[in-house]
Amino acid sequence: LLGIGGGTVVSPVLALFTDLPQVSAVATSLAAMFVPSAVALATHHQLGNVRPRMGAVLAVGTAAGAFVGARCAINAPDGALEGAFGGGMAFLGLRT
Repeated sequence: LLGIGGGTVVSPVLALFTDLPQVSAVATSLAAMFVPSAVALATHHQLGNVRPRMGAVLAVGTAAGAFVGARCAINAPDGALEGAFGGGMAFLGLRT
């Protein structure tokens, strides 16, 4: 819808209007992107727009970053994720 990923909308909505803690709201938002991402990958692969070797390298880096990021998020002090998300959104807002 916005062209920037739904996490900028879904994560705050889940955090504000459900009883999910911030770490669960972010995880749920990320999990919701799996199916659309898989469909987009399949479509682009059929169109010849996918370079499998590059994708494999990116997948390894993404998996490592997800592992480290999840550990950091789980162990983050109260308010840290909210502050980081708000700071990131403020930065993006100033840049656009």
